[in-house]
Amino acid sequence: MAASKATLKGDRTSTPQKNLNVRAIDPDSKVFFCSDGNEHYLGACFVSDALTGASSSTVDKLQSALSMNFAAGTYIQIAMLESPDVGEYIDAYLNSKPALNPILKALSRQHANLINGGVDNPLVQRSGVMLNRQRVIVTVKFPCRTDSPDDADIAATKESADRVTEALKAASLNLFQLDAVGYLVLMRILTKLWDAPRSHYDEDQLIKDQVYYPGDSINYDDPSTINFNDGAHYAKALSVKHFPQKTSLAIMNHMIGDPNGLSNQITDPYYMVLTIHYPDQVVKKDEVKQTSSIINHQVFGPTAHLIPILSYKKKGIDTLVHEIDGKGAIIVEVNFTIFLFSRDKQRLNKLSAGLQAYYTSLAFELREDRRILEALWNNLLPLNTSNEGVKNLYRFHTMAVRHACQFLPILGEWTGSGMGGAMLLLTRRGQPALVDLYESSTNYSGIIFAEAGAGKSFFTQKIAADYLAAGAKLWVIDAGRSYLKLCKMVGGEFIEFKPESDVCLNPFTHVEDLHEEMDILKATIAKMAAPEDTLNDYQLSRVEQAITSTWEKYGNAANITAVADWFINQSDDEECRRLGRQLFPFAGGQYTKWFDGENNLDMSNAFICMELSDLKGRPALQQVVLLQLISRINHDMYKAQLGERGRKKILIVDEAWEMLDDPMMAKAMVAAYRKARKEDGAVLVVTQAIGDVYASKNTEAIAANSAWQFILQQKSESIDSAIDSKQFKIEPYGAHMLKTVHTMPGKYSEIMVKRSETDWGIVRLVVDEFHNVTFSSKGAARNEILDDLDRGVDAVEAVNNYMARQSSAA
Repeated sequence: MAASKATLKGDRTSTPQKNLNVRAIDPDSKVFFCSDGNEHYLGACFVSDALTGASSSTVDKLQSALSMNFAAGTYIQIAMLESPDVGEYIDAYLNSKPALNPILKALSRQHANLINGGVDNPLVQRSGVMLNRQRVIVTVKFPCRTDSPDDADIAATKESADRVTEALKAASLNLFQLDAVGYLVLMRILTKLWDAPRSHYDEDQLIKDQVYYPGDSINYDDPSTINFNDGAHYAKALSVKHFPQKTSLAIMNHMIGDPNGLSNQITDPYYMVLTIHYPDQVVKKDEVKQTSSIINHQVFGPTAHLIPILSYKKKGIDTLVHEIDGKGAIIVEVNFTIFLFSRDKQRLNKLSAGLQAYYTSLAFELREDRRILEALWNNLLPLNTSNEGVKNLYRFHTMAVRHACQFLPILGEWTGSGMGGAMLLLTRRGQPALVDLYESSTNYSGIIFAEAGAGKSFFTQKIAADYLAAGAKLWVIDAGRSYLKLCKMVGGEFIEFKPESDVCLNPFTHVEDLHEEMDILKATIAKMAAPEDTLNDYQLSRVEQAITSTWEKYGNAANITAVADWFINQSDDEECRRLGRQLFPFAGGQYTKWFDGENNLDMSNAFICMELSDLKGRPALQQVVLLQLISRINHDMYKAQLGERGRKKILIVDEAWEMLDDPMMAKAMVAAYRKARKEDGAVLVVTQAIGDVYASKNTEAIAANSAWQFILQQKSESIDSAIDSKQFKIEPYGAHMLKTVHTMPGKYSEIMVKRSETDWGIVRLVVDEFHNVTFSSKGAARNEILDDLDRGVDAVEAVNNYMARQSSAA
């Protein structure tokens, strides 16, 4: 598009910064001085992550924050900026992956590149949403009596700004105050969305003159579209003409796109801003009452039936007068505008039309702004609003603060547990989400729920690969060979437990503190003695005595046979003698070789996979082996904590839920959870139906000790069953959203990540073909790569070779 006439003339008053008014900052208080030569203001600018939810209490706190006694002419602006500057998330993910292993390095890099590519191409085609990040921007701006404010003026402004922000923090907005550098970075993101933001600041220049760079241009010749830098990107502005008659703050969760994350999305960056102007309350309330008198006179006049809109006007003005007379409301003037941005003008036109239709379904009447784009853009930038702008825009609506609070653009998506960077996922509306088990204030353990076909194996392998790349120590106990390929690819140790295996799992070999190990030892002996039954309290006390006595006599050389002998030698206690005889399969019988001798299991590798599927026909042995593996891993966690403090340690127990649905097994598992927590370790148990877990008291105890729950696609009846148990706690909206969690095979898997009744979020695992081939646990992608690995082919080369063969065959 051609440059504007003023630019062609070389008129310096047409430069982009001519209408900006942020001039200077007091560095100590971070109070900005703003002036256009006629109006003078002092203000402050803050940023925050969006809220992921709100209650009636939140609204009350917001109302309280915005109902303070502000001077006439005060402005508070609350905005949601969704921009493509996601590099911080990508860097956090990659920086946590120091792995030198080629396949782990390739997986991390490929995943980071895929997610980063979402800035230019939607990662989920059906939604069309580009990768973005959300931030809430809050500015407060107070009129200043002079163009040379003194220390008292600055101190008063600082105090007023602090009062507002502290009240907003009480509503869970984690506000961070910006200095000059922070403000310039924010403005440069806003004005140059797809460029890397720069942080340069020159104290000797006006702040407003440093927002744009030499050569920057903003062209307003098209009455409906703003052209930035000769077509680098475009913007449209849409303002609300009519607000819903009835609504709540929850509507703002829909204003940023349908929460289900498929249709009705704002696919490109946007700047959604609510500007609140505080007029002189006496004058404004008189105006409202005068308008009320006129409308009531018209309604009851002879021509009222000819003007149907009068009844709506009367309803609105009566509500406002009631707020004033009945509740002493603060009256404000409010503008709600959203700027849409895109690098493609046609795409922008479609986005604007689609958004107007979608907002109509939410009872908002949104109109595209035309011919006033320059004034609108400049007046709605942070700290740039002025009385003259308000007067000339004709976009402000009069309402009470209680009403304005329902339209604050502060609700966004859950974007993970922090910036730990262990796992990089995607929210439904296109934001990167970082999740780390170790970012928890309670424990690091969890449960993964996924029905068949929901992507359970894929998700758990991604967790394993990400933590291995981060330098963690991982153990996997499985009964389906799902991890065989990954284990071979990363050079891990794959241990199969078969009837003919030459493995000894003597539970006493590695005991150092008997008291610490007692719970699992008791569970092991009890399960050996009564595979199909549960021992009573007396029997369990005798089991503990047997373990203690045997340990005192033999120490680490003790074994199950010695325990059985102790029982049998209690000639005055037939109950003990019976327990000794019941131990025969493990102390003289077919399973003796598994537990007599020195424990010889080598677990020195960083990735240990233990496969139990060959023991499925021997459930008693399988359960005991599982207990011993957990016990040994707990011990290794302890040793690792001594030698490598700070290293993450994770045990994944997959395909073992049926074995754990047993009183002794559940007690042992809870004990393992406690010990893992003590040694900074984590345990992840994988199962299928969420309802089954909470239907059993045994497995319910394991869930109760899990800080994390990763819930993939579940049947509605299974969710209802879990909720009916009263042990699975989630708010009603969360329950509704859980039922929408789904998997699109070959595209993505959705996961609800839940830490409490209200702390949850829904994310998507989106991966590239390299990951699909690497994690595939069946078919040609499994068999051909395993064959290549057996021939000595490098893992990365094996994956690339397979993809090349598939591509040439297509």
